[in-house]
Amino acid sequence: MKFSIIMPAYNGERYIAETLDCLLEQTENDIEIIVVNDGSTDSTQQIVEEYAKKYPCIVPVNQENAGVSAARNKGIELAEGKYFVFLDADDTLSSDTLQILYDFFEEHYEETDLVTYKIIPHRDGKRLPMHYRYRILKESGIYDLNEGDNWYIAQSTMNICVKNRGRGNNILFDTKLRFHEDQKYIYTTLKDKLTIGYCSEPEYWYLRRPGGATGSISKAYYIFEDTMNMWESFFNLYPEKEVPRYLQAFYLHDVSWKSVSDVLLPYHYKGEKFDRAVERIVSLIRRIDDEVIIRRPALDMYYKHYL
Repeated sequence: MKFSIIMPAYNGERYIAETLDCLLEQTENDIEIIVVNDGSTDSTQQIVEEYAKKYPCIVPVNQENAGVSAARNKGIELAEGKYFVFLDADDTLSSDTLQILYDFFEEHYEETDLVTYKIIPHRDGKRLPMHYRYRILKESGIYDLNEGDNWYIAQSTMNICVKNRGRGNNILFDTKLRFHEDQKYIYTTLKDKLTIGYCSEPEYWYLRRPGGATGSISKAYYIFEDTMNMWESFFNLYPEKEVPRYLQAFYLHDVSWKSVSDVLLPYHYKGEKFDRAVERIVSLIRRIDDEVIIRRPALDMYYKHYL
């Protein structure tokens, strides 16, 4: 089997049929669709089971609510495909996505452990601007993350395809993280080869719906300790040598958007505890080379000089 599509689902009754239809219409049909119902309280599970009666490639899994990371890990545990693709239950893919990803990964199997493709955000039927990484990712190919412009690809979303390394050997999501679980999974996958594959034709349509989950959960009040522990653990992989510039730029990306959104600093800490928290942020910024800061795209000149 070529692909396992891993789909966590929680209260997705309004959209999941559309998402399943987009997968059933793929030009590549040597697939299994593992839908992990994460304790939904609506009709999500019933809809999936009805589809599974008609289409044997759909594998319905039901579990008590444990979060998106646990749901994805369950899918990884069960997956039989040569490659994994992740898809949320309210998003869709262009019809030739899987076929193009498979052909590309087969050609470049030894060169990289992760292949990405365009993620296009939509809201209210309108296409929104794409991430600045697509100023760099223009043509299909393998991108060396140690090279200049490639430092700033900052792959942090789940429009990815990865190898199935076999049960017991696959990287899993950190179920303790409330935020940044995608970033941790992706960098852990990338760090050994520090290359990333890119396919320019497939499209992941990220359909921003009312009541999305990102909102307040990104505030430091909820995630500061977990976030800093994650970044410190990555930087600590390189105690005696320079931190890879891709990781430096990845952290800079995190600091930048959180600063702009005013969710970086843990204002709920007071006095010395707040000062120590700020020093944790700054101590990692000190390990970022000036060149990485100055060359970063989509960052105001004055903010660069401040950093």
